Amino acid sequence: MITQLDALVEGGRGDPDYRNLFYSIMFKCCAEHSVMREQGVRFVKLVTRLMQLLLEYRTIINEENKENKMSCTVQLLEFYNEINRKEMYIRYLHKLCDLHLDCENYTEAAFALQLHAQLLRWTDEKLSRVLMHDHYKHANTHWNLKDRLYFDIIDYCKKGKMWENAIARCKELVDHHENVTLNYQEIAKYMRMMAEQYESILTQIRPEPEYFRVAYYGKGFPSFLQNQVFVYRGKEYERLSDFIARIQNQWPSAQLMSRLSPPEPEICDSTGQYLQINHVDPIYVEKPKFAGKQINEQILRYYKVNEVQKFTFSRPVKKGEGEEKNEFASLWTEKTVLVTAYPLPGILQWFPVTSTSSHEVTPLENAIETMETTNGKLKQLIKQHTHDMNQPVNPLSMMLNGIVDAAVMGGIRNYEEAFFTEDYLETHADDADRVHRLKDLIALQIPLLEAGIEIHEAKITDNMMPLHQKMETCFDELRHHVEQNYGKKPRMGKFRHYKTLPMRLKKISAGSLASLDNLSDTSSLSHLGSMTEMSAAIGKSPGTILGGNVFVKSGTPGKNSTSKSPNKKGGTMSAPNKKSRESISSLVNTRRDSQVSTSSNSQSEWYALPIESEHSPSREKSSTPDRSTIIELKEELKPRRPLRPDSEKRNSAHISSHLKQLHRISQVSTSSTGSLDRSTPSSGDFSDEPPPLPQKQSLADYSNILDNSMLLGPRASMPTHSNRVKDKPPPPLPEAEDLPPTPPKKPTRPALKEPPSPPRESHDAGDDGTAV
Repeated sequence: MITQLDALVEGGRGDPDYRNLFYSIMFKCCAEHSVMREQGVRFVKLVTRLMQLLLEYRTIINEENKENKMSCTVQLLEFYNEINRKEMYIRYLHKLCDLHLDCENYTEAAFALQLHAQLLRWTDEKLSRVLMHDHYKHANTHWNLKDRLYFDIIDYCKKGKMWENAIARCKELVDHHENVTLNYQEIAKYMRMMAEQYESILTQIRPEPEYFRVAYYGKGFPSFLQNQVFVYRGKEYERLSDFIARIQNQWPSAQLMSRLSPPEPEICDSTGQYLQINHVDPIYVEKPKFAGKQINEQILRYYKVNEVQKFTFSRPVKKGEGEEKNEFASLWTEKTVLVTAYPLPGILQWFPVTSTSSHEVTPLENAIETMETTNGKLKQLIKQHTHDMNQPVNPLSMMLNGIVDAAVMGGIRNYEEAFFTEDYLETHADDADRVHRLKDLIALQIPLLEAGIEIHEAKITDNMMPLHQKMETCFDELRHHVEQNYGKKPRMGKFRHYKTLPMRLKKISAGSLASLDNLSDTSSLSHLGSMTEMSAAIGKSPGTILGGNVFVKSGTPGKNSTSKSPNKKGGTMSAPNKKSRESISSLVNTRRDSQVSTSSNSQSEWYALPIESEHSPSREKSSTPDRSTIIELKEELKPRRPLRPDSEKRNSAHISSHLKQLHRISQVSTSSTGSLDRSTPSSGDFSDEPPPLPQKQSLADYSNILDNSMLLGPRASMPTHSNRVKDKPPPPLPEAEDLPPTPPKKPTRPALKEPPSPPRESHDAGDDGTAV
């Protein structure tokens, strides 16, 4: 009868009047019958309840609101689960799954299929008709159907970024194939899936969902929503304003209540629609397997907002007359704890609230809870930036600035004026322990702020430097005040990443400039090497580490170098000689090699500036610096000859790189003698000096430049018509073969009396070979 009733009502038969008529007639007949009294009455109530659910489902199924369809579907499948009608229960489970897939709720679709899989066993037992479904027609055994369901569940969990649930399903499949089927190929497949899920947990970004409390007051809502409270799980990146707009679109005639206080009885009994929506926080319950262990924050973040069943929110309560100057002394709050019917997430994105409890929180307890929450958020931000330096710095800037520069709210000054006075301690003697706890939390905030400011300094750009300097000034004042009154707590450690050293280098440069004021005019190559080694350690050149117009002057002690070149910024720089260049290059290369080997073997990502140890040889040499090694040159030097115009520089730009390449090849070559000839190249020794530059002319001619192929030994026998060598074009051939070519005539100088003719840019050759 139940199966036929479901089909008839869904097909359009029956209405509420028929349900009431059925109940009145059948209940009276069964209640007066001596034998069928108990079973008959129970049967009538059961059928009447089913008709009511089916009529509601038929009314909602034609609407566009899919969330109401899901609610009616869940009510029906729960009813069929109570009366143990598995075939109807599975039918509505898959209807619910299809609704979730239409809305792209992959997590809820996976939980719906998981309820079907829980009815099956890991055996080859033949599948009964009751447990089958049309979506899996070819599954004949329990194990076969369960395996296919798990495959779809894992796929939906991956799409919904519920990797922890996908890993649990993979573990069940691996255990079955390892102990029952011994199918190692399937084991390898699911093990690879598990590896991908574990990696996704630690590397991929997963937005944390927010939860909202929604209360439906009034009889204008459907019966399954009237005067009930639900907790909703928001969609990705959905905030309170977006959620309120979504609910109001579903119920456009509903009125949004502005207060969180319980409604009056008139509102609950009215025929209107009233909504009460607010944000709630999930209550995290620590897992037993995590007790006493250091767990990665990426792992804990999932359990803090998922698999939760308790939620809380607070609302302010005015109690007595508080001080007008300081509202924190009279800030009482009412904290409410909600418990849902099932943990979230589940087969729905919302579940009804089954129990509610409330208690008042004193102003001092509220202050302690606020400080604990603030310190926890700040510590979490520090951990996020410690593990991932690509995190945006704006949230950290806003939080640090709001704490150290609390110009609007007053900061800890409000707590001091409200709870740390002698009058409060005398009137509230029982709060001595809580006052000590609040002071301890204030002192614990200083190391967190110090670590956050260090990370902020390493990540900010130049345009944010004024804000950071203001934050440092405010923090120094706050730290001095807190440490003087509430004690000093140990710092958390240095939080500086090797990729974020530019801000520290600015301070080093400033310190180097300050130490160069009293230096003499002499220089030393050994100290120049020390400066070069230090600059190579921090990734800067010897000139740039000293900043502005200060440069290192090379040469031997007591002798000044005379080779100088102009600086772009107006300063001057002394050019080191050849021997100095070789020494500096060797020092830089040695330091660079040691740095690479050290960084490759290091297992720690965090360290301070790479400064030489006190016992290293270079440290010993540079421990007593000679003030006569570095000078500051301010005299503007002028070149001996005028600079070439830009047009000639562009024409000769390619030759400089060519000459450098020839010079590198000549240094590598070790066994080559003889001279080079263009037509018959041979191997020869090349000097360390680069080839001289061609003489500067009005029109540069680089046709005599040697090709690379002439320096490579056996490859020098290549034909001379290579594309890389551009020779001069041959002279024009005579018209007749028997006549020799006529040489061009020399141009004659015009007479002095005649006016000079304008210069010609090019000479054209005539038919007879003479210049015209």
